Amino acid sequence: MAKKIIAFVVIVLVLAAAFFASYRLSDKYWDKLAPMLGMEETTAKAPDAVPVIATPTEAPTTVPATTEEEITFPSFLSSATVEMPTDETWKLILLNRNYKVAESYVPELAPALDGSAIQLDARVAAEFKKMYDAAKEDGVELTPVAGYVSTEIQQALFDQKVEELVAGGAADGSAMFLASETVLPGGCSEDNIGISVSIGMQVDSFAQSDAYRWLKDNAAKYGFIERYTAEKKAFTQVTARPWYWRYVGSEAAEAMKQTGACLEEYLQQ
Repeated sequence: MAKKIIAFVVIVLVLAAAFFASYRLSDKYWDKLAPMLGMEETTAKAPDAVPVIATPTEAPTTVPATTEEEITFPSFLSSATVEMPTDETWKLILLNRNYKVAESYVPELAPALDGSAIQLDARVAAEFKKMYDAAKEDGVELTPVAGYVSTEIQQALFDQKVEELVAGGAADGSAMFLASETVLPGGCSEDNIGISVSIGMQVDSFAQSDAYRWLKDNAAKYGFIERYTAEKKAFTQVTARPWYWRYVGSEAAEAMKQTGACLEEYLQQ
């Protein structure tokens, strides 16, 4: 019995020693042995911080100021048809290679001056007479030389200009474009509704005349503007016509005189 007890105690002591040795080995040498055994202890690490990729806020795109040379307009071949307004806005109707008056419109006409063969829209004729009389008091003659032209005649003049350009070597498309700079197609000209009047000589030298200087100073008071100038060709797409004056009403005419805007610019404001 005593032997059994002694044997039991010896076993317990051996096991205790083995456990202690194992603990010390783990504590003291594990870091060296683990790599050799392929059992390297891994210490969990927090994942590297994912950088925040800030989406840059796009600065508002600044559109470069458009120069007059860069301005383009749709082809007059697809001109939109506009009706002549029946209210006071008739004074500001816009006709050019992009807009043509409805074929059904027929203006009420009257002589530009008593006894004159030149006819204008009756409302415009009344205002032109006032301007004519005022200029005459200042010793200036504003002789009307052209006014209302029917749409049919206008188209015939345009076609003739195109034929001349084609005969000179221009391609059909470019010929039509170039022609419209001097003769607009039928329905696209203000002459077709009688609200513009040609004064004096229909030549560039009219810009050096007393009549032209008087008009530059006074026409706005009577509701007339110089419709086509060299400075505004990029907007109007028509070459300068110093003799060609359009009625828009005194309020709009004075505003355009102050700002230097042409009709296309004024209507976009």
